[in-house]
Amino acid sequence: MTENSGKILNISNGLSFIRLLMALPMALLITGGKYELAVGMAVLAFLTDIADGYLARKLGQVTDAGKIIDPLADKVFVAGAFIALVVNGLFPLWFALVIIGRDVVIVSAGIFLRNKVKTVPMSNYVGKAAVLMIGQSIIVALLGLSQVTIYSMALAVCGVAASLLSYSFNLAKMLKNIRPIP
Repeated sequence: MTENSGKILNISNGLSFIRLLMALPMALLITGGKYELAVGMAVLAFLTDIADGYLARKLGQVTDAGKIIDPLADKVFVAGAFIALVVNGLFPLWFALVIIGRDVVIVSAGIFLRNKVKTVPMSNYVGKAAVLMIGQSIIVALLGLSQVTIYSMALAVCGVAASLLSYSFNLAKMLKNIRPIP
């Protein structure tokens, strides 16, 4: 896989940017009670997330900009959806704070690493699984499956905990490899 640090405009980054732009319409659909359309938009966002990662690797378009835009788009989309879900009473505030808090911690750690190690860390499979668990909780809530909402929330919280542990271990490993300047 080749990495092109300088090029920002490519297909995969474009898909991430489209997902970023979908955050506001998603939140408006939810607050407007148009849950079926919101489910469709959530699925579309998920598909663009899969496609941008696949295309970045397949076409050799992995860039530092993409490593920032892709997770930023995910986090803005999810935060907008969760805020709207809380406003509409589909999720408790504490749950949204757990999900959004995870994202704030991950972004903060990424900025720290970028400044300290001069590299942008890529997401890992545990983080991707956590996002999948978070996404399923959104869809379960939007579909009105109240019987399983608590289970989908529990699964998402477990995913959040696992991803935070995984990212913490990766952060520690990266920091351990820093050589002090003589």
